[in-house]
Amino acid sequence: MRTILVDWIIEVHYKYHLTPATLWTTVNIMDRYLEKHDIARGRLQLVGITALFLACKFEELHSPQVNDCVYLTDNAYKKEEILAMEASILQTLDYQLMVPTGLTFLTRYLNRIKATERVRLMASYAAERNLQELEVFQYSPRIYAAACVYIALYSVHVDQVPQVKVWTSELEEEANLKECDILPCAKALIVHLREIPQASTRRKLDSARKKYSTAQTQFIGEYSYPNL
Repeated sequence: MRTILVDWIIEVHYKYHLTPATLWTTVNIMDRYLEKHDIARGRLQLVGITALFLACKFEELHSPQVNDCVYLTDNAYKKEEILAMEASILQTLDYQLMVPTGLTFLTRYLNRIKATERVRLMASYAAERNLQELEVFQYSPRIYAAACVYIALYSVHVDQVPQVKVWTSELEEEANLKECDILPCAKALIVHLREIPQASTRRKLDSARKKYSTAQTQFIGEYSYPNL
């Protein structure tokens, strides 16, 4: 159910041209809340849309209104329910909404190496696609972001002879991580990049793939990632 919810959040995020930080903050708020509350299946989307509502207040210049959130859920919830959930999330998280996410580290690493647009897109897709996977919880945001950058650089340079050193001393210094520290995470993430999650109804949960399979994103979502 979390996979379905994150897929829907990515779809809404892309459709309304929200900032990358909004997506990452939304998922972070949602996960931290769900870690402390058992939520009925029918109210899971309510947590997701309210987390998005809160994230937009911090990250967007023009934040959506409560009525917009009601519309996005196809009137599944009333305005009062969203406001009540907002209060519940704020109280549960003690108003600590902003924390370093994987995007924080991803941006730092990519800026440090002055990454090309293709590397940035590939790293971003690897990161957003794997937001759906529960497996990401075992990795810190620092390692998760490093693994996404590693996958992008490896994919770009895999055919070069002689093989380019992917995890450079520059990245090692910036992340304070050696290649052996990030390989297990990178190998796990790249497996998911070759898969398309499905709901129990066999509906494909591929919003991230569609988002990165446009001419603007150089069809990154359709790329066949190599073995590490």
